[in-house]
Amino acid sequence: VSIANNHAMDYGEDALEDTIMLLDGWKIAHAGAGQSLDEARRPARIVVEGTPVVFLAYCAWARSKMHAGEGTPGVAPIDADAIVEDVRKAKEEEGAVVIVSLHWGIQHTDRSQPGQHAVAHAIMEAGADAILGHHPHRPQEIEVVGGRPVAYSLGNLVFGYMNPLYTNNVALVLSFDGASLVSAALVPLAGKNGRIRYRPYPLSGPDGRRLLEKIAGFSERLGTVMDVSDSGAAIRLAAD
Repeated sequence: VSIANNHAMDYGEDALEDTIMLLDGWKIAHAGAGQSLDEARRPARIVVEGTPVVFLAYCAWARSKMHAGEGTPGVAPIDADAIVEDVRKAKEEEGAVVIVSLHWGIQHTDRSQPGQHAVAHAIMEAGADAILGHHPHRPQEIEVVGGRPVAYSLGNLVFGYMNPLYTNNVALVLSFDGASLVSAALVPLAGKNGRIRYRPYPLSGPDGRRLLEKIAGFSERLGTVMDVSDSGAAIRLAAD
C-alpha cells in the first residue's frame, strides 16, 4: 500500500509511527512515508511467482511541514529528480517490475494538468513500468509512454464519505510475463456512495461502458487508444 497522501500526518508523528508499526505487524508492504526522507523514499518489495515487484510512492499535496526530511517524519514529496533516481536504482535489480504511485492532480476534475505530463514522462523514461495516480476522487486520462501506462487518476476504490461529486471509478489491471508487460486494461467500478452505500463492485452493462467511453475520449488527446466493452477497456500499448 501507499501511505504517501495528504492525510498521512493528520494526527501527527505518533499516529504515522503507529500506522507503520501496524502495517509491519500485519506484514503489509508499504511505501511513501516514514521517520525520515530516506525511509519515506524506500520502496516496498514483493515477489510474485519469482518476479520482484517494487513499489514507490510519493505525494504532491501534502503541506511542506508534512514532508519527510533528514531525521524528520513525513511523506515523500513528488520531486521528479528524486523519483527518477529511485526508479533507476530499483531497475538495477535484474528482472524487476517497478510501479510508481503518485498522489497528485486536482480534486473533482476529469483531466490531468500539463505539468503532470512532464513528470510522468521523466519517470517512465527512467524505467517505470506503470504510474498509478490518485487524489482527484475521479478517474482521469490514461497515457501510454514507451508502451507502458500512466493512469493519471484511478478515482476512489473504497472511500467512506458521501459526496454528490464522487462518481464511478476504475481499476487498472496489468498482466506481466516475468518483467515484460503483456497487457493493460481498465475495469469499471461502482463508486457513487449515495447509491452503493460504500460497497463498490465491478460495473458492467451500459453504466460501465459509458464510464469507459468517457475516459477513452479524454485519453485520445494524449494519443491513447482503447478497445471498450461493457465490462472493460483494453489499452493499446503499441501503435498500430
